[in-house]
This record gives sequence, structure tokens and C-alpha cells, in this order.
Amino acid sequence: MKGNVIITGGNSQLAQCMKSVLSTRGMSFLFDYNYVFTTREELDITEEENIEKFISKYDDVKYIVNCAAYTKVDQAQLESEVCKKINTDGVKNLGMHCKEHDIFLITFGTDYMYGSQRASVPITEGITDFVGPENIYGMTKKDGYFNLCELWPSNEYEKHFLFINTSWLYSEFGDNFVKKIYNAIKNGELRKVVIDQIGTPTYAQNLARFIIDYIELDKKPLLGDEHKSMLNFAGKGIASWYDLAKTVEDIIKENSATESLIQPCLSSEFCTKAYRQHYSPLSTKLLEDKFGADVYTRHWREDVKMCVKNLKLIDEIDEQ
Repeated sequence: MKGNVIITGGNSQLAQCMKSVLSTRGMSFLFDYNYVFTTREELDITEEENIEKFISKYDDVKYIVNCAAYTKVDQAQLESEVCKKINTDGVKNLGMHCKEHDIFLITFGTDYMYGSQRASVPITEGITDFVGPENIYGMTKKDGYFNLCELWPSNEYEKHFLFINTSWLYSEFGDNFVKKIYNAIKNGELRKVVIDQIGTPTYAQNLARFIIDYIELDKKPLLGDEHKSMLNFAGKGIASWYDLAKTVEDIIKENSATESLIQPCLSSEFCTKAYRQHYSPLSTKLLEDKFGADVYTRHWREDVKMCVKNLKLIDEIDEQ
């Protein structure tokens, strides 16, 4: 073994996907690293002493993958200090520990870091598209990134951390939009879904696979100093939340002629605490250029089909 990988937020959607990838590959793939999943009770990233105490139990820690995050976008408007403590201060705490002990940190951003005043083109890596987050969640994620940037010279970022932006994450695990729509359709519930928010749905299983491959790679492609150790990871194609929900329904119903339970509406019809920009797709050109076209991402519709298929299999197993 080359060393240990510590994954924070072990019960999160992404961490559960990493566990799934590791277990399904386990019979046919020999990993170079030992993966250690931790819960918040075991490793609270908001406490510096807790990080040191926990990680000191393990010899030769090479990577920390930070899946711990505050992700309740609307609730963050009411719990800004709690959100900041996890997404901003917690990332800084991890970064300081990694700097002191020469550990590589992988952590995550969001399309919500980018404001609505930017041009209506896909978001690229780096900070040129930052025009000011318009909700607390996005602000805390952006500040977490800049906290890392303060720890090292800009030409050394890639030696020490990778900041992966992702968006509209869904999978068979955790609490996410696709699962909510899947359960609503299964139970015959009517849903109004906004049609005027456009982004890039991302299958968390694909992101989990990429993270593990990135860690296991002996020689990693360099992103280039201009990208500031930031990489976008998202599915191919763009969609509205309505497109995504309707696709889930069509897959479940196999395009039957029954009346749709998914109804389109405008964002103005919902009173939400947090503002959400109307256009925030992530460009994955850098991912494709550096790690190979079509290796990790497919069109989001194909990934949704796979996710719904797996959700049906889970239901069948639970019913037995």
C-alpha cells in the first residue's frame, strides 16, 4: 500500500458513491491506497484539534477527500454561521493540516459560486467567471476555495490541492432531486418543477469513479497554472430542472401515454429563501482534454437512465 486516504463526511451522497465504486471494483481491481471513511462524529472538520487527533491515528496519510459539506441551499440563508463554519472554516482547517503534514487535499465547489450577471455561456475553470455569489451557500464555497489559495503560492496549487466544481449532483444515495422525483412518480404525486433554471445534472457515481482514479494515477495530468487547481466535473448536455424531472418520469413510465405528473412552472411561482441563478452549466472541456474524452461523463440522460434502473433494483431487493 502507498498510504491512507481519509474521506470526511462518510455518510454524504458522494462518499457513499465512493464506497459503492470501491466495493464493485474490489473483486477485480487492486488498489494502491487504503480508503478510510469517517463520519462527522468521528472527524469534525470545524475543530482543528479534532482533525489532528483523528488523522494522527493513521500512518502515512497521503490524501484527504473532503465530502463534508453544508448543502441545504435555502436553510443556509437562515444558518449562515453554521454553513460558513463547515464550507469555509472547515476547508481552511483541512488545508492547514494538509500543509503541515504534506497531505494532498481534494475538495469541492458548486455552480452556485458564480453569480447571474456573468455571460450566458458555460462556466469555465479559474476565477474569471466569479462575479459574486448570490446566496450564502455559494459564498461559503467560494470563500473555502480562496482560503486554500492563501496557504500556498499560486504556482504550487496543483502540488497541494484539487478543487472540483460540480453541479446538480444525484445518485441512488442520499437526499437528492432525482430520488425525490423518482419517489414522487412512484407514489403518483403531482410535482411542479421550474423550467427557467438551466444547469448540468451530474451523476455522483461518475464523480466518485473519477476521484478514485485520480488518486490511484501514478502520474497526474497538469491542469496548468491558469486554472488555479480548479476542475469542473459535470455530465454532458444541459437541462432545466423540469427536463430532468420529466426524463425521470418518462423512464419510469417507459414513455406511456398516461397523464404527466410533472408540470412546468417558473421560478417566480416559488418563494425560496436563496436566489438561484437561471443559467449555470459547467464546461467540462478541461476534464475531457486532460483525462480523455468520454472517459468519465456521458450525456446526462444516459446517466439518469442508469440511476433510475439502479433505484428500481434497490426497490426490488427491499421488497423481497
